[in-house]
Amino acid sequence: MKLSKIISWQGSDLCCKELTLEELKQVIGTNSPQTFWLDLAFADRLPAQAVLLSTGLLAADLEPLPPSQLHELWQAVEDVNPFFLKAVQQYRDLSRRVTNSKKA
Repeated sequence: MKLSKIISWQGSDLCCKELTLEELKQVIGTNSPQTFWLDLAFADRLPAQAVLLSTGLLAADLEPLPPSQLHELWQAVEDVNPFFLKAVQQYRDLSRRVTNSKKA
């Protein structure tokens, strides 16, 4: 059974759902121009594309909001995607190590 969490978001309820491995593969290593600034602001968190997939929101829904509100959203999505978060962190760590070894 997939995990989910309902949060109060912008005056209504929003369901954050656990992502599947198929969705994980869609997000890992993908750079989207629509989410560039969101990914930059939350560089050590889940990619913005994962947050959008989990919630059904659009990048345009998030852009006018302050980082403090976005932090709450990211936290809720990470709460239902702890394995995904760990995989993303491991992927980024591996990518950094490979990049650093090429520089040496």
